[in-house]
Order: sequence, then structure tokens, then C-alpha cells
Amino acid sequence: ETMRDCHGIRSLIRCLLELHIDDPQLVRLAAAAVLTREKGLGWSTEEMESVRQELKQLEGAWRRFLSGPAAEKSVERLAALHLAFREMEEAVLKSVPIPSLEELILRVARIQLGGSFSCLEDVEAAVLWPRGGGLSAIAEDALSTCLSSSKLGVGGASRVACLVGAMLSPKEMLESPPTTRSSNMCDASATGVTGSGAMVC
Repeated sequence: ETMRDCHGIRSLIRCLLELHIDDPQLVRLAAAAVLTREKGLGWSTEEMESVRQELKQLEGAWRRFLSGPAAEKSVERLAALHLAFREMEEAVLKSVPIPSLEELILRVARIQLGGSFSCLEDVEAAVLWPRGGGLSAIAEDALSTCLSSSKLGVGGASRVACLVGAMLSPKEMLESPPTTRSSNMCDASATGVTGSGAMVC
């Protein structure tokens, strides 16, 4: 699959990457996902109504994100939580365990970016890399292709981004002693770089 180049979506995924595994909002959303399965019941409580209003707020933030220009950070965070909730809700409706935070992020990234991600490091490499920040159009396209490749293996995308980052390091860093440079560069063999310097994605 080709990873869609969408700065806004990457911002949402960065919001998810900032969450902690024990974030109370995630726990609340998981409970809300369970409640949605029971929404056909003819009764309600004050807490259930509060949860419904919260879910409407998240969905509203997602709609604002889709319809407007660059959204505020607070709106992005709510929109990101909406995407996470949708994955939780789908799991509940399918009667399967609610995904962990890592799996939630992977699923959202695959759906929204269209790439093939196998670990959080791959997602981080895709959304934290400064797109349009000095790379030529050809280089950006090549990097995007590598990051979305299903042949990279676990952590492959992060190694590619690391290697490219090392290649674009400031001149003074490139002139530093090998012992210093070695700590700043990824293992070239792990990224699939040939002896001629060509990158194999």
C-alpha cells in the first residue's frame, strides 16, 4: 500500500503516541465502547448519558478536523481519541478483546495513512519525520515508499528514517571522528543498503 501524505492525520497519530497506556481517558473510552453495545436498552443512567455526550464531543471534533483548515491542538486530541474509540467499538461489536494502546495506534495508522506498520517504531518514523523539511520531492517520495513497504520487517521503517537522518546530518557531524558518528547512525545492513549505497525497500 502507498502511505497517504496527510500532515493533519499525522498530527492526530502523534496525539495518540503521546498517550500513556494507563491514561484514564482510554479506560473511559473502553467502558464507553462496551456501553455502545447496550445502547438498545430501554433504560439509561446519568453516567451513561455523560458518556454519550462525551462521545458526541469526540465525533464533533473529528468532523471539525475533516471540514476545516489546521485544527487547534485540543481539537486534534479529541479527534484522535475518536479514532481510537472507533477501533475499540469495532472490537466490542465483534466480541473480541479491546486492543492495547499499541495495537490501537497501529490500526489507526494503517487505516488513516494507508501504510504497512508492524510496530510503534514504524509509526513514529512515519509521523515524526519532518515532511517537506528540506528533502527534494524525489527523496520524499522514496522515503514514503520505504516507510510504507511491507517488506521492511519489524522496526524497518524507523531504521530507514534513522539512516536518512544520518545522511542529512550537519557537515560538522559528518566530519566528527568515526567513534562519535557510530552512535548516531543505524546499522546500514539492517536497513537493506547494498554495497553501492543503494537502499533496498
